[in-house]
Amino acid sequence: MKEICIKNNTAEWFDEEILEGIRDRDKLFSKFKKSKLNVDNINYKKARNQLQELIKKKKRNFVTQKLTENISKPRKLWKSLQMLGLPKKNGSHSNICLGDKDKVSFDNKENAETFKNFYEDLASDLVNKLPLPTDKFGRENKRFL
Repeated sequence: MKEICIKNNTAEWFDEEILEGIRDRDKLFSKFKKSKLNVDNINYKKARNQLQELIKKKKRNFVTQKLTENISKPRKLWKSLQMLGLPKKNGSHSNICLGDKDKVSFDNKENAETFKNFYEDLASDLVNKLPLPTDKFGRENKRFL
């Protein structure tokens, strides 16, 4: 008899390509464990590193896609953030890491400050990206804020 473990709740970013990479990595690892050759160790490490890069890329693309899909829908945006690791109101700790320029933070207060600063500056940043108005209605070319 062979025992098989079936996992029902896999992440949405987890697909067949990752599963195939896991299988290849595991085969190379078992080959290395049997032979103890340096060549097999190098092949295993290469497969392991490629799999890690693939997983990072898939996660990054998934998170980016979810956030851009729901950027104009606050309720769905917060549901997405909670699914990605933002805690609910029950006081649990956040798994979300935010970056602001060169600084990366896991702290809830710093993350809240990063969100606040982004949304505070959003309107003025968007207005600054608009082209200057023409003198069509007899007004000067000034931005109004």
